[in-house]
Order: sequence, then structure tokens, then C-alpha cells
Amino acid sequence: MKRARFVVPVILLLLIFPGSIKAQKESPFIWSFAPQVGTDIGAPVPYPLSSMRGDYNPYPKILPSIGARTTFKFRAGWTFAAELTYKTVAMTADARVENQRMKGEAGSTDQYFTGTAGIESSYTQLEVPLYLKYMIGRNRAHRVLLGGYYSYILDATFISEARKGFIGAAPDNPDDVVNPDNPRIMDFSGTISNWDAGIILGYEIGINSRLNLGIRAMVGMKDIFKNDSPFDFKMIPVRGSVLISYDLFEIKAGKGRRLVR
Repeated sequence: MKRARFVVPVILLLLIFPGSIKAQKESPFIWSFAPQVGTDIGAPVPYPLSSMRGDYNPYPKILPSIGARTTFKFRAGWTFAAELTYKTVAMTADARVENQRMKGEAGSTDQYFTGTAGIESSYTQLEVPLYLKYMIGRNRAHRVLLGGYYSYILDATFISEARKGFIGAAPDNPDDVVNPDNPRIMDFSGTISNWDAGIILGYEIGINSRLNLGIRAMVGMKDIFKNDSPFDFKMIPVRGSVLISYDLFEIKAGKGRRLVR
């Protein structure tokens, strides 16, 4: 998994570099800078879903993100972009499961839970998306983008609370009854990985020469847990993003800075 941290940036650089020198002759190299704000709506999703024996209903929270974007136009219609964003992605979830196995720690046995549970998770992170953007239309107002992202997790919370049902050392074995007055709380925050990486697919429209509105789908490529998942399945982050950016200025190769108009 350590190699996965570098896969997305390397692939993007390999795609860009061969054509970048030739592209300089075809169209001017343009660099621009823009602050941006937005929100991420998403949640860790069990994978594969069939491994979760029951229902899983996530309720993402809408929280702001803030960051900046720099873009490099290296040929007509093509742009490479890099971003740095500070965000918190959080959600609550309800689950109803049957004989769901929870792996025990070293020296302890596995447990099986049947009943209803609640999950609360939150991930504060610094995210670095890298992607290619292709501009469409007469005024290049429509853009599609594809790339990847890397996130460093600054703080993470993942707490599961068994609220009603029973827990046993074997399936259908009620060794311990759980009810709202005696819930079983399991804090997995310390087992969350401190990094994440995945792919981005999105669309952006230029509202005017400076203001841009974008939507994205982001899917992680690894489990949110450091080592083995405590469950029978992995938890993969899946998110949708809405972003607004404002181009402050651009610089053409061999020329000075000018305000975008």
C-alpha cells in the first residue's frame, strides 16, 4: 500500500511530460491561480457490500472546505491542475446487521453482533488533487477532468455504538444483551490510516472569465483502516464535491502578470 501513495502523481506526470515540450510551440504556456471554497458530501462505504450482513444507511454532513488551485495550460484545450485543500468530511450512519463478525484484537476472540448500531466518523485532512482538464466549447466554458488525489489525515474519528441486539462469541449466541440503556461503544479511531489516495472524475463550467463552478466524484483506492479492517469488509471513502473557484490572475510564458478578464 505504500507504493499506492505515488501511483497517481507518477501516472499523471507520464501522461503530461511527453507532449509538454511540443505543446509549448503550439500554444502559449499559461499559469493561473485561484482560491476556492466548497463542500464534500460522502462517507466510508463497506466493500464489498455483500459482506455486510444487513442494511447500511449513511447520512453525510455538509461542511465547508477551503483551498487554492493553480493551473498550467500546456496546449490548446488542455490544462494540468494542482490543488491544496483543507477539509473535514464527516457522517453518521445507521446499520442493522445479523451475525456481523467483529475481529478481536491480539489475544482476544472474534465477536458476532446482531441488532441495530450507529456509526459516527469524521476526517480532517489536507488534500492534494492532481488532474488533467480538457476544455470544450467555443469559449472553453465546459471542462471535464480526470486525475487522482492524495490526502494526509490530520485527525480522524470512527466510533460504532451497538444500541439494541446481542453479542456472542459465535453466530446466534446471545452472550451479552445490548439495549439503549446498556449500549456497547467501540472506538476504532486509533486504527484509522493517516493517509488516503484515490481517483477523481469531474465537470466544471466557467460562469464568467473568472468564476468557475465544479462538481466531482471521488473514490478512495484503499481501506480507511491502517492494517486489517476490524470487520469482514473494507471501508472505502466515496465522496461528491461541489467547488467554486475565482481566478485572480494568469501569467503567460515570456510575459508579465495580468488580471483575468
